[in-house]
Amino acid sequence: MRFNGSSWQEVPTPRDLGQAQLSGLAMISPTQGWAVGATEPNASPNTSCIVLQYQNGVWENTRIPFAGQLNSVSMVSASEGWAVGFVYNSDYSAVNSLLLHYHNGAWSVYSA
Repeated sequence: MRFNGSSWQEVPTPRDLGQAQLSGLAMISPTQGWAVGATEPNASPNTSCIVLQYQNGVWENTRIPFAGQLNSVSMVSASEGWAVGFVYNSDYSAVNSLLLHYHNGAWSVYSA
């Protein structure tokens, strides 16, 4: 939903999201922002991160190739930001933190 100053209006998301659930949102401006979540949050560890980019009234799936679930996103600028979430290990016995960094048009796993 988007507030236009006087009322809320629905903004369509991409049709190919399936069972995806979004859990975080960061808007840089009224015409640019990001949303994050997971493709199938109840199918752990087979779920994949999902990142949508909003530009000029349209949400687009950026199709990042990372397993896991993203919970929050924070953008420093239009060209840099961070997303945080988790990924299960292969036997479901533990959860590992996941930190993604957006820089120069690409998301990558951040490791210190």
